Amino acid sequence: MRCYTVKALGKDARPVGIRYAGTAADAKTTREELMTVFGLNKKDVVIDTAVIETQKDDLLVFINDLLRKQDKAV
Repeated sequence: MRCYTVKALGKDARPVGIRYAGTAADAKTTREELMTVFGLNKKDVVIDTAVIETQKDDLLVFINDLLRKQDKAV
């Protein structure tokens, strides 16, 4: 399955906010929301395509990796 990762990057280029969107249109809307919430310019909020495996084992690996990233101080 393909989705979009929307990352708001702070002054040191580290993510201050990360969201996922199911469509390109939703990703653009999410970019606008993150720009407003964090007071960022369009160039500071990037949209990347993410591929999510839908097989159970692969999906669990993806989810666990995602949660590990959220455990770290951003």
